[in-house]
Amino acid sequence: MAMVAVIAKRSAAEVRSEVRAIKKAGDQINKSPRSARAFLRKNGFITKDNKVASQYR
Repeated sequence: MAMVAVIAKRSAAEVRSEVRAIKKAGDQINKSPRSARAFLRKNGFITKDNKVASQYR
């Protein structure tokens, strides 16, 4: 028996709203080098001594 997934297409307004939210978050993260490093460290891209994490080398 085959399974079928139905995915509702988002409206243009919803997409615009999400894009705006993502850009706002990016602007906040990139506001200063300190906040950018904090984001990278929190999400595992860099280590505590600001080196690239081993899985990204």
